[in-house]
Amino acid sequence: MENRPSFLFLSVHEEEYSRTGNLYSGLVNLGYGPQFFNLKQFGISTWKTINFIKRTVVPNQIIVVGSGSQRLAILMRIFGLKRFIFDMGWTLTESYLSNRAKISILKITKIYFLDLLSIHLSSKILVESQQQKIYVAKTFFVKMDKLHVSFTGFDDTKYNRIQPVRPVEVVIPEAFILFRGKRNAESGMENIAALTRNPIFEDVKFLIATNKKLDDLNWGPNVTFITRRIEDAELAWLFLNCKLSLGQLSNSRRLRNTIPHKVFEACYFGTVNVLIKNSAAHLLLGDSACVAVELGEELARTLHNTLGDYGIMETKRIRSKCIATDSFTQEKITQKFLEFANYMK
Repeated sequence: MENRPSFLFLSVHEEEYSRTGNLYSGLVNLGYGPQFFNLKQFGISTWKTINFIKRTVVPNQIIVVGSGSQRLAILMRIFGLKRFIFDMGWTLTESYLSNRAKISILKITKIYFLDLLSIHLSSKILVESQQQKIYVAKTFFVKMDKLHVSFTGFDDTKYNRIQPVRPVEVVIPEAFILFRGKRNAESGMENIAALTRNPIFEDVKFLIATNKKLDDLNWGPNVTFITRRIEDAELAWLFLNCKLSLGQLSNSRRLRNTIPHKVFEACYFGTVNVLIKNSAAHLLLGDSACVAVELGEELARTLHNTLGDYGIMETKRIRSKCIATDSFTQEKITQKFLEFANYMK
């Protein structure tokens, strides 16, 4: 116990943000008492904070720069802090390329060099999938042993104390197909709307829980919408009562490398994910724990046939839950991070 490390987190986001937030919460729950500094606004206070950390850091202290904080990682090295882990998440380059129809050469060059500098100036990098590890190594000319896969996961410990609550929008509790997530370039919301209009699903309910109104899309008659922030108790109810959980159903290149939060949430609740074939999430779970699909005419029939086979659905549900228990709990993710972080002491 005398060699037990201490942890200090710095981020431009709040302490619950993304994988960084899950790791921070996991360390809190394991009794490590990590410190967290939010440096949302760059300025003189940022310099003072980094300088303070530089003067007070101790040998067994491990510094983690949070997801989406490329500029902060660069500043850390400029101000003289040489040893820290950058929890990169997915790169700014990936984000830009997957969310822009037109690419500005000047903009992508600037973003690429922000990623490149932050990666090479950090001691170690956390990425979110094996596919992203390969992508980052090739794209930014970095050795594979500098990169470590740390699943995003989510704070599942809070659900041990939560009683599921049905959202008020769900008037009659019936089994349904769920999409829960943001409407963005990779969500494939147009493809999901087309599914709800397919006659093959005339007796199937859909529930769309998202961040924006979707009146511009043509939806089928059996769709319930929740366009507000969902409470944790409601989220638990949705996953426990749905038949399937739809992942992002698009051809976005982001899906090759990223594994969204909701995939881990669905696995935790024993819900079967519908995932694009050969996406990072599908390759992680495998065919036995999800429904792997391709976009096109056969998409609706694949889902309909799966729903009609109770044996297959139950097998996938059990396998999904087992994988979550074995690999994706907050404690398991944090323990694996601790094993990796010990090399930084």
